[in-house]
Amino acid sequence: MAVFPDFLIVGAPKCATTSLAHYLGEHEKIFIPTEGEPHFYTYVAEERPHWGVGSVEDYVRLFEDADSEQLYGEKSTWYLYSSTAAEQIQKYAPDTKCIALLRQPVDRAYSHWSFRIQNDWETLGFREAIAAEQERIENGAFWGTHYMHAGRYHEQLLRFYDRLGPEQVLVLWFEDLARDSAAVVREALSFLGLAPNDSSGTDEAHNTTTLPRSQMLNRLRRSPLIRRVAHAFPDTIRVLCRKVYQRLNMAERPSLDPNVRAELTARLAPDIKRLQRLLDEDLSHWIE
Repeated sequence: MAVFPDFLIVGAPKCATTSLAHYLGEHEKIFIPTEGEPHFYTYVAEERPHWGVGSVEDYVRLFEDADSEQLYGEKSTWYLYSSTAAEQIQKYAPDTKCIALLRQPVDRAYSHWSFRIQNDWETLGFREAIAAEQERIENGAFWGTHYMHAGRYHEQLLRFYDRLGPEQVLVLWFEDLARDSAAVVREALSFLGLAPNDSSGTDEAHNTTTLPRSQMLNRLRRSPLIRRVAHAFPDTIRVLCRKVYQRLNMAERPSLDPNVRAELTARLAPDIKRLQRLLDEDLSHWIE
């Protein structure tokens, strides 16, 4: 009989889900596989993201090294945005608990755009990418370009509430994790029925976003030729070169223009207000 995970970190992208998964994974009673984001529950119905684990056998194999007394969990940040993931979770493992991390949606969009620029996956400026978003969606572009749509959390959470019930969904806040990560981890552990683990470290952020000073150098680093050359060297040399590159070419992401932020926030304000009512949570600081 296939054993599916007890809990999922379902998103949203660029809301510190990697950090939360790392913190929870340090608990002795939790097992989270290290093999990226499986996205099994999106893959089985929508076949995207394209890197998803595509079979039940491969999915449950991710947890075969877990201790029988541990809770199994995994992080796939597009589950929340997916129109079918909640339905598939209900189908395969209806008792699964889901943890969602949410962030002010325009800040989330800007961070996501920056992340794609960092990885040379985006060629447009932020304003241009937002302007092109609807056309990209209509043309079937990958979810990663759905910058504003991915921040419309109300409809996304409703799918999970309808399929699994609100009692199986914990909503946490990026801002709280940034301010007091230990408290947020304690809340997540309580939701999972576990006591805090004193050995868990919550000081280090994971998968943070920077921007390249030189996009040309960034593209060169990611070219097939450089990748082939890099694999000729031992891991220690590659790690050292990566650290040197980060120091020389990657800079802290500049703040988003406040006027742009206010303009885009106004467009998302109706959804934020619906989210407030759904969660009975004051989100006026997201709109102000």
